[in-house]
Amino acid sequence: MNWDGPDADFTPRSDDIPWCMVPEKKVTIEDVKYVLSSHFQGTPYDPYASYGDKSMKGAYRAIGVNRTDFLGIIQMRPDAGEDSRAIEWVAFASNVFNTAAPFYTDVEKVPEYFSNTTGDASTDNFYWASRMIAAMADASYSKSIFHIERYQERVMSKGHEYINQYDELLAKESNAEKRMQLRQEANEKIADMVKKETGKTPQEHIQTKVIELAKERIVDTKETVSQIAYSLGFQYPQHLCRLFKRRVGCTPNEYRNQALA
Repeated sequence: MNWDGPDADFTPRSDDIPWCMVPEKKVTIEDVKYVLSSHFQGTPYDPYASYGDKSMKGAYRAIGVNRTDFLGIIQMRPDAGEDSRAIEWVAFASNVFNTAAPFYTDVEKVPEYFSNTTGDASTDNFYWASRMIAAMADASYSKSIFHIERYQERVMSKGHEYINQYDELLAKESNAEKRMQLRQEANEKIADMVKKETGKTPQEHIQTKVIELAKERIVDTKETVSQIAYSLGFQYPQHLCRLFKRRVGCTPNEYRNQALA
């Protein structure tokens, strides 16, 4: 089956695309994540492409769009114990820019970093951190994607490492209560790892790039702060204002007044 390139057997214009097919190889979590992160990369329809016919960019709605809120992948492992057989990989925001973290199911407690989602944007939880990374990376794709891909690979590979480590511990433990404790301990460690990785390279780098773009637009155009915020991918203008004040030390309007004085 030819999946890629101009001679692919199926394209977005095909009328008779198979509903399901037998996979050509064993499907991994990374395969699923890649497919669900598709934005027609390598084709004229890629909204982030810097090549090809511009009129075709974004002609078709991609799976990996910046309006996605949640991704959950259930991994069933028949060789594992019944209480640790299912692993749920969780990701928030656009699949192009997010990363998936694995968690044991059949537990009584969800790690705080994944459960303390607030109504206001905050870097203290994975939901909003992922949304902010996606918003900022969407506005500066070419400058951000390298850091995003490294971030995705680190989190998922370390996630596999923790699951493998605790699978070995679970294989040696038969007590149900202690097995529950091990699963919850693993989930907490994975959440701590994700928090550390999410707050490190990608977020800092992308915030820097977004602030640079915002500064240019504030000084070189007559756009309002709201217009600039929306064009940079922020859902609400106040999110840009808060980030700008934290990184620059003044509000966007104060920066504009100082620059034009």
